[in-house]
Amino acid sequence: MINNITYHPTMSEDIYLKAMNIIGYTKNNRNHNYTTDEIMFTLGYIALYYKKTTDYRSVG
Repeated sequence: MINNITYHPTMSEDIYLKAMNIIGYTKNNRNHNYTTDEIMFTLGYIALYYKKTTDYRSVG
């Protein structure tokens, strides 16, 4: 909570956090049910999200 206002992440932030959870889960659980394609898609989303946030920071 910031200044008594509940923080609601944007959709891209929310998906990014879920993607990070998936990667953490697959690293810690060898018996996960994710396919290689799903893991690669997740890693790609994380890379794009990171690039987007760094691009915005460099503009300001």
